[in-house]
Amino acid sequence: KLLLKDMLKIFVVLNENVVSMLEAYFTMQKKDASDSLALYEEFVGICEQLDVFFTKCKNGQILDGRNIPELTAAPKVLLPAMRQYLENYGSCKQTAEEADAVAQHVSHVRLGGANVYEDEASEA
Repeated sequence: KLLLKDMLKIFVVLNENVVSMLEAYFTMQKKDASDSLALYEEFVGICEQLDVFFTKCKNGQILDGRNIPELTAAPKVLLPAMRQYLENYGSCKQTAEEADAVAQHVSHVRLGGANVYEDEASEA
């Protein structure tokens, strides 16, 4: 139970920082964008692993599944636009398609309203 609670807290912080990074991605310098792309690719993998972990926790009835949020997978659809930005860096500004892709999909990275801290406070 403690591992699950700690994992949720870490995920919330990680998730919010990834969202902030994505919102600024197309204004970053090339080096920062390259680092951010690598971080986002890793985040996608982490989300997939967390989904498996959270599913096992629900099936094992840890905390009765009541405090385990439903995760929406980090959208992989952003990756091509992020890679294209790096490939075309310096030749042109962000395209309208890239801006739309980010605006449409960044919201899917957010944690769907689950607030781990409120859930924990209500248990005390």
